[in-house]
Amino acid sequence: MKIHRTNLPLSGLLASSLFLASACAQAQSDPAAEEPAAPAESGEQSLTPEEEFAQSDPGQTSREPSEEAKAALAMIGAALKKIDDEIEPDGNNWQFQLGEHIVLVVTDPIAERMRIMIPIIPSEQLSTELLQRLMQANFDSALDARYGVAQNLLWGTYIHPLTSLEEAEFLSGLSQTVAIVKNFGTSFSSGAAVFGGGDSQGIIENQLEELIREREKANRI
Repeated sequence: MKIHRTNLPLSGLLASSLFLASACAQAQSDPAAEEPAAPAESGEQSLTPEEEFAQSDPGQTSREPSEEAKAALAMIGAALKKIDDEIEPDGNNWQFQLGEHIVLVVTDPIAERMRIMIPIIPSEQLSTELLQRLMQANFDSALDARYGVAQNLLWGTYIHPLTSLEEAEFLSGLSQTVAIVKNFGTSFSSGAAVFGGGDSQGIIENQLEELIREREKANRI
């Protein structure tokens, strides 16, 4: 399976996913546009991807985060400081560089959810065959991390309830998410053992056997 992987910074990937919405908003505010602009709702503002993923359900915004949620946010911040002491929060979210990957940690302390997200490629590059392979990986080799599509992007992601999240689970989830992003297009693995009963183990073994045959053939030439 040959995969064309586009290495773009997060800003470029997010810009591609938000381009149409921005263009529509600009067209609505342009007096020269052919169609009259629809009146904007009072106080309506476009959301950043982090804000959109972190939105609480209606009716929850008046609630205060629980003490457990506040403690979990403090734990995440402290854990990230162990990785890089220059990582700073943006509200209840974090964005930072980890190797060649840009990582988003998005939380909703009201709904008590946490999500680690790393962009991989634009979703328009996903063939039917590759989508099936991703679903196979989600069943076994990705383990706690997952592949998912949102905002016209393929992401590596890890989702966990916020209040019950422990530091070891958070760091493991971060590690597994980075691993499935790095292994996209090859083993599609989180780096841990492959869960039994799925297809990935056989696919990985076939890929390794093919690689061995190619190397043996190259050595004979």
